Amino acid sequence: RFLQARKWVVENALEMLISHLEWREKTYPIPKSKWINDPFFKKGSCLLGSGVDSGGRPILVMKSGRFPVADRDLENCVDGFVALLTEMTNIYGLHTRFTILYDRQNFVKKDNLDLDLLKAIAKIFSDNSPESMERACVYPCGAILRGLWQIVKWFFDPVTRNKISMLGSPEAFNEYVSSDQLMNDMGGASNFIWEENDEKLWEEFVKLL
Repeated sequence: RFLQARKWVVENALEMLISHLEWREKTYPIPKSKWINDPFFKKGSCLLGSGVDSGGRPILVMKSGRFPVADRDLENCVDGFVALLTEMTNIYGLHTRFTILYDRQNFVKKDNLDLDLLKAIAKIFSDNSPESMERACVYPCGAILRGLWQIVKWFFDPVTRNKISMLGSPEAFNEYVSSDQLMNDMGGASNFIWEENDEKLWEEFVKLL
């Protein structure tokens, strides 16, 4: 994956890998106590275990309408995100790819737009988990947003561009995620329900980590 991320130039891939190993040494272990009580996770903004995509890869759900920008701690959120990705790797295997479902339902720009967190997570992906994301599905996207994407997508490199899908309806998931693996509140029939601020469910989930 490091070779692929660096266009198969061995020297560049080695440099990236060494930087990654240095990052791992500084980052791990991540104590649960540092992040499990952050509002970002307790509100159900980032969910694992909701299902798998059409290729059997695990799904990571990001519910942007629950992002508590004013209350979360950025460092704790990044550490918690890394911890969840690590747990996903432990469950599904070292070389697992995953699909992100970015749920925009109930999103309010002034309350939920968290560019600092999204940029920090993107950097973690780019620097330390190259070529691990299979696809990112953004839902729901109206005609205006989908039209805008047709313009701005050309600013992304072809590999990244082809991994992002802007979906306008639950039926548009069919190519990537079957209905029985899609959360009910996104139009699916998986019966996986995680209500916002469900502290009891969060406590049970944390016990599994």
